Amino acid sequence: MTIGELLTEVQSKLVPPSVMVPELVRLMGDENAGMNAIGRCVASDPILASDALRVANSAAFAATSGPITDCVLAVLRLGESLVCTLVAERLRGSLASASRLVPHGDALWRHSLAVAIGARLIARASRFTAPALAFTTGLLVDVGRLVLAELLARSGQDLAPPIPVPGARLDDIERAMYGLDHAQLGAATARFWRIPEPIPSAIEASHRPMEARGEARLPAVVVHAADVIVCDLERAAGRNLPRYPVDRSAFAALKLDDAAIAQIGEALERERDRTLGALGLAA
Repeated sequence: MTIGELLTEVQSKLVPPSVMVPELVRLMGDENAGMNAIGRCVASDPILASDALRVANSAAFAATSGPITDCVLAVLRLGESLVCTLVAERLRGSLASASRLVPHGDALWRHSLAVAIGARLIARASRFTAPALAFTTGLLVDVGRLVLAELLARSGQDLAPPIPVPGARLDDIERAMYGLDHAQLGAATARFWRIPEPIPSAIEASHRPMEARGEARLPAVVVHAADVIVCDLERAAGRNLPRYPVDRSAFAALKLDDAAIAQIGEALERERDRTLGALGLAA
């Protein structure tokens, strides 16, 4: 079986998110789309609608004016935070079956959630790209690692990640060993799920953001910076993570100095814990 055939088979095993998620993502990335349109999109899908009402009435998001029974009103009241939390919830369910394929699969999802939150914070501060678009790109940025694990399992290869070579890029090593890297696999999976551009192209360029073209450049730069910040936070907490090259020109483009990075890191941890609470998960 060729790599292409393996990839098609693996993607078919990853349960796509709700059929309305691609349209929801498209609306979230459209600066001209109002919250009413987003609310109607959420309301049109029973799963997303029930999620909206559950999260809107959770302790973490509950409004002082009492329970919410209309999901469009829930979206209008809670805005971007609610919508992004819904996307996180639906994609977590989609990736759950594949998470068993990699060590600490839940930690990988939590890492992706942190990257998504960091990307949204950076997008807000820099006005580089739509915050909700940055969030979704960050949430999907490492889905290729799950696909790569499945590809290796099906081809009988070792599940261990490639051993870094001093001075070599990890994505270059992946391509040399497997013929493609996890960013390319992530982009292919996003396209398979019909997630609209520029998200797939931004995922593909997430480790080389300044090489991204067109509309993908801005979300790729934002997500790259968020990923670096999250990795630094996790290493400081004692986690042993693979090292990816840091593109400092991305930080320069965003005008993020050390003080700004520290502030984003603190806000990121607070927002991550709040979001995990809304999803009923321990921080």
